[in-house]
Amino acid sequence: MTTATTKRTPLSDADVATLLALIRQSDSVELKLIIYLRTIHLGPEELMVAAKFAVTDTHDAGHVAGTIDAAEARVRAAVPTAKVIYLEPDVFRPGTATMSGEPKGEPS
Repeated sequence: MTTATTKRTPLSDADVATLLALIRQSDSVELKLIIYLRTIHLGPEELMVAAKFAVTDTHDAGHVAGTIDAAEARVRAAVPTAKVIYLEPDVFRPGTATMSGEPKGEPS
């Protein structure tokens, strides 16, 4: 009996940078401050992307949801294997740092 094996390579630093850029690419401030980004291969052609980002408390839920939908569409268009995407908003708290080690403070 033969079994097929699939080698899954981890995402490179460039791949992670691309995902971060796609998520951040927004005219609004919501997705500028990424708290964390996690990825996992669910199968040979299926990637899960999960990210938490800071939101100021000045936007309503509809605005935030629209921003999330647009970010998911950008990721799916650029990374077809990103089949499962979870983007979670959190309230921005001054003094927290981003996953990528950017300076603490106001989102840019």
